[in-house]
Amino acid sequence: MNRQDIERDLPLYLDGELPNQRADEVRAALEQDSELRALAAEYRTVDALLAEHPEVAPDPGFAARVVRVVRGSEAASPGPASRWRVAAAVIAAGVLVCVTLVLTRDDAETSPGPDAGANPTWSDFAVRVPSEPVVEEAKDLDRTWRVIRSIEEGWGL
Repeated sequence: MNRQDIERDLPLYLDGELPNQRADEVRAALEQDSELRALAAEYRTVDALLAEHPEVAPDPGFAARVVRVVRGSEAASPGPASRWRVAAAVIAAGVLVCVTLVLTRDDAETSPGPDAGANPTWSDFAVRVPSEPVVEEAKDLDRTWRVIRSIEEGWGL
């Protein structure tokens, strides 16, 4: 039996739920390993903290609601065709965002700095952020997201 097995069985040992032979093996490992004893002490601390609080039972209709939701989600689970539509929507959204970025790009903002040469630095890739056109670009982005949402709604996503 390896350490991973002992760590897995340790909570069962502490709760007295292991068969005798298995409990003896865990007990022997605890006697030899201080890290396992520390882990057992942590488990006992957690058990003591949990014992201080009353057990809370779910309301009577909880199980029925969970079953109803699970059955409903199984019936509505997307099939392969729906998954392809989701993938297509994601790709379309990515293309739309790229096109929007390319069309709204100002060439002066993305041109390399004066020090651009054979050994570029981070400052060569820096982009100046304009202060005024940001509002217009935000409106363009908002329009882009509205188009993406309408595409998704048209596909039933």
